[in-house]
Amino acid sequence: MQQFAARHPVLLALFSGTPVGLIVLLASWRTINTIGDFFFVLATCVAVYFAFGLTAYGERVRQQRLQRLGIWHPPEK
Repeated sequence: MQQFAARHPVLLALFSGTPVGLIVLLASWRTINTIGDFFFVLATCVAVYFAFGLTAYGERVRQQRLQRLGIWHPPEK
């Protein structure tokens, strides 16, 4: 899973952020009264996507650093 996260940070952000975004949307559905409330929920979902994507990108950087230092070698497929 760590290699998938490192190789595909955008896909990981979409696959893991979408359920969280849907939960946030469903939890706040009754409190959305204005367009500003909707944009707040949308901004929360985008923040979740960025958090997952940046974490996956950090995993990529960590794996590249460990490979460069010779500490870790990716397993063969």
